[in-house]
Amino acid sequence: MDEIGCRIHVLAIPFPLQGHLNPMLQLCKRLTSKGVRITLVTITSARISVQNQFESIQIEYILDDDNIEAEGSNDSEKAAAFLKWIKIAVSDNLAKLVKEKASSGHPVNIVLYDSMMPWILEIVQGQLGLKGAAFFTQACAVCAIFNHIHRGTLKVPLETSTILLPSMPQLESNDLPSFVYNPSPYPGHLDVVLSQNINLEKSDWLLFNSFDKLENEVEFSFYKIIGIWKFTH
Repeated sequence: MDEIGCRIHVLAIPFPLQGHLNPMLQLCKRLTSKGVRITLVTITSARISVQNQFESIQIEYILDDDNIEAEGSNDSEKAAAFLKWIKIAVSDNLAKLVKEKASSGHPVNIVLYDSMMPWILEIVQGQLGLKGAAFFTQACAVCAIFNHIHRGTLKVPLETSTILLPSMPQLESNDLPSFVYNPSPYPGHLDVVLSQNINLEKSDWLLFNSFDKLENEVEFSFYKIIGIWKFTH
C-alpha cells in the first residue's frame, strides 16, 4: 500500500463545519499513514481549528474571513445563502488549485469531497477529468434512511409510528434522524441533507464513517438500492 500510496495525491474538501471537518481530517490522517499525499482545502474561517494539528497534511485556504456573511431573515435563508456562497467559492478555486498542484510536480489523482457538496463531483469528473470520492460523515444506516426519503419509499411527514426498511430492525419514529421525525424546527435542512443523493451512482467511490461488522446487511441493501458496487469504509 505504501508503494501505491506514494503515487496518489488526494485533494480533500470537507464541508466547512466542525462536525464535518473533524471526520475528514481523521480520514486524511489515516490515508497519509499509508503514504498517500493529502492536500486539504478549506475556508479561512476554519484556520484556527485545523492549523498545526496534522503536520503530514498540507492545507490550502480559500477566501477571506471578512467575506463570510450569510444573508437572510431567518436560519433557513441564512443556511441557503451560506451553501450558495460555499458553492461559488469552491467552484471558483478548485480548477486553479488542481492546476497549481500539477505545476508543482504533484498532480491530483482523486478529489475526496464531503457528500454535502455533491455538485463538486460534476466539476471533478466533467471539467477536470479526475476521479471523485464522496465521504459521508454519518453511518450507512443514516444514509440509507435519507436515500429512502429521496426516492419516496419513506414519506415525510411520517405516516406511521413504526418504520420498516430493508435490512434494518423495526424502527420507532424517534429512532430516525431529527430532520426526519421532527422536521419543523429545521426548515430547509432536510432538503440539504437529501441533496447528498442526487448523483451517488456517478461517484467513483463512496466512503462511510462506519464499521462493516455493524452494518454489513445495510451495506449490501444500499448497494442494491443505488445500483453501485464501489463502496468503502
